Amino acid sequence: MLIGKHRRIIGAAGTTGAVAALAQSMSGTPGGSRPVSHAEVRAVLDKLRSADLKKRKKLGVDPSRIDVIYAGTAILEGVMRKLRVEEMQVTTRGLRDGLMADLVRREVRPPAAGLHEENAVLEGLRAFGRRCGYREPHAEQVAQLSLALFDQLRPMHRLGAEERGLLHAAALLHDVGTFVSYNRHHKHGYYLLFYADLPGFTDRERELIATIARYHRRSVPKDRHEVFQLLTPAERVVVRGLAAILRVADGLDRGHRRQVRRLEVSRRAPGMRIDVWAEKGADLEVWSAQQKSDLLAEVCGGPVRFRLHVVPSRR
Repeated sequence: MLIGKHRRIIGAAGTTGAVAALAQSMSGTPGGSRPVSHAEVRAVLDKLRSADLKKRKKLGVDPSRIDVIYAGTAILEGVMRKLRVEEMQVTTRGLRDGLMADLVRREVRPPAAGLHEENAVLEGLRAFGRRCGYREPHAEQVAQLSLALFDQLRPMHRLGAEERGLLHAAALLHDVGTFVSYNRHHKHGYYLLFYADLPGFTDRERELIATIARYHRRSVPKDRHEVFQLLTPAERVVVRGLAAILRVADGLDRGHRRQVRRLEVSRRAPGMRIDVWAEKGADLEVWSAQQKSDLLAEVCGGPVRFRLHVVPSRR
């Protein structure tokens, strides 16, 4: 999936730095921080192929890397050739720096919109979805609709930025279980997300994301469900509220056609009405959302009704 998509790779290991230093030395520009091209890496490989340990030392290879430099160069050249990248930039940062950055991202909360608004976190979620072969346009549409409902229902659920981030993640990845099988994909998705590595979220947040996504279809959360019993009473309230929103948002893109343009929620005691502006032919979406609004009706304490407004097609 990465072949031909990027022109540059980043080298973080010591061996890549040693290869880059050799390439720069052979080209007459030693000690610089410029990227090295694939052709330069290939030239280093050719040079090392016939060089014994003594010649490698003369080339300036670090004694601690003399035995592994040829193998490392061969691997690097193969990766660059396979991915069709043009050059490599060596960074002074290493894996420990990345681990520290990830730890800070997981544990330290920014004051404003929350971790879910960070591009790096969102791209991490999308990358996981792509590895599972999810339908990205549908996922983005469901996420957009979920957040629109969340924001308009704040007076009812009284949740904040952190919970909004959990909903955003669950909405983007609610269908990843289809990677295993469409049948029972809500349950397959739960296990995939429960054990996934989602940078930017703590282990507990990841478990909540998995549970919210698990309830996007079929049964609503019930106390007898084993996955629901793992949650604290406060967490159960959050999962019920967010799953209720996700179920409706998913229903509003039932045909994966992204026909819904806008939503407007208004309270109609004892329930609510959701006005839906969508392209012609979105009756299936509104019907599906109505069928999946059972949990939202429980949470808000009254019936949920929908009204469709037809808007011109984008095509």
